[in-house]
Amino acid sequence: MRELQFLWRIFFSFIFIFNVNSIAVAATTDTLKISPQFVVQRVLADGRDAKNLEFEEKKLLFPLSQVLAMYDWQFAGKVRYEMDRAQVISGNGNSQDKTTLWNASLNKKIPTGTTFSLGYTRNLQSSIYRANSTNTRSPYIVLDQADFSVSQDLLSNFFGIVDRRAEKVARQNIYKAALEKRESQESLVLSALQLFWDTYVAKETLRENINARNKYESVVKELEQKTRHGFSNPGDMAKARAEFETQKINVKNAAFSYVNFMDKLLTMMLLPLDQQVEFDVPVEVPDLPPLDAKEMANLRKIQAAELTAENAAIEKKAADYGALPEIKLIGSLGYTGLEPQSSQAFAGLTSGTHPIYAIELNVNYRFFSEKVSGEKQQATVLYDQAFNNLLKAKEDEKVNMTGAIEKLQASYAVAKSSILSVKFWEQAIQEQEKSYRQGRLELSQLFQDYSSYFRAQSSRTKAIGDYHIALNQFAATKDMLVQ
Repeated sequence: MRELQFLWRIFFSFIFIFNVNSIAVAATTDTLKISPQFVVQRVLADGRDAKNLEFEEKKLLFPLSQVLAMYDWQFAGKVRYEMDRAQVISGNGNSQDKTTLWNASLNKKIPTGTTFSLGYTRNLQSSIYRANSTNTRSPYIVLDQADFSVSQDLLSNFFGIVDRRAEKVARQNIYKAALEKRESQESLVLSALQLFWDTYVAKETLRENINARNKYESVVKELEQKTRHGFSNPGDMAKARAEFETQKINVKNAAFSYVNFMDKLLTMMLLPLDQQVEFDVPVEVPDLPPLDAKEMANLRKIQAAELTAENAAIEKKAADYGALPEIKLIGSLGYTGLEPQSSQAFAGLTSGTHPIYAIELNVNYRFFSEKVSGEKQQATVLYDQAFNNLLKAKEDEKVNMTGAIEKLQASYAVAKSSILSVKFWEQAIQEQEKSYRQGRLELSQLFQDYSSYFRAQSSRTKAIGDYHIALNQFAATKDMLVQ
């Protein structure tokens, strides 16, 4: 029996220690303090959407690599072995030819539209002559040949002008991508801040609804005492209980709204959904900032639109050049060495006694080409569209700037007025409650004033949040939210 009692004591001691530790762990759970700045930093540093923006910017590095690939050093090599026992109609062919061909070449194009080529070929042939052959050369022969050529574009790609413009377009697209990424980050920041203030407003609305519920609950308790003493008016008790139930419904709806917004905010910041948070928001309404507009040409959206228009103009000129004939001037210099021995053939090659000089002019032109015509038409349409979009971007930004200033001024006035409204309603409610207790005010009027007071509180919270959002939107129109 004593042993059983001892075991029970150990068991209950273990349970007690486990519960104490669990409570201690729960009590020491970190509460994260979040502010608008914290949300922005978290979303830009760790958010999924921010990472996608980084990926989209990096993807535009590849077109530049493809354009610059035209200037790559290009090496080509080939080895061929052939055994030939074919018969020929003339009857003068060899009984057998064994041929080994080695070839290597190196090409390089430069931005002037000039292409340099260097090649080396070794041809070894071992032959078995027919009995009636009159061939006097050695049955084993080696031919070495080295070539150097220069090709120059003269018309459609006049001294590399089209190539250089293609590179310029690719580089400007990278810069435009960086501008557009910051614009997208700015939109992402605005969305995150909007969600932050929506969540904060939902939290404050929940708190105010709880206060309203408690207020109506106190009225119900007070009426219960009056009813027991026969001092209440007919129907007052039922009205009070009905309003109390309505307030409980409001609390449940506000709690759901707050939890929903909080889940979205935590997900955007990549935080666990059970993370406890505390809002760090400014108590006072900040003063209006200087309402000066930024120079239109310095705005990122305008710069991006201007780059698009400039690139469209470049592409249009490139299409015009593409309609011209392709003319290339090629000059080449080669040396050969033909000897029975490999070393002798190479020595003959390097001696320069058997040169080959050549110059040629190549012309290539498409008559009545649908391809060329279509490319010119497409480039013209894109050019006209790009400049139309540039004008539209300037008009839109001017309207956005004016609208942001007007919204900021209006939201500031609303926030200030809503704070004063709540202050006056607090004074009114105190006086109305005193009048009701003295029997000089009907319950319905008190409830009506309560409703107006609680609506004023909700309006104040929302107005303050709207003003902060307007501040951020105004900063965004000046490219100051994300720099």
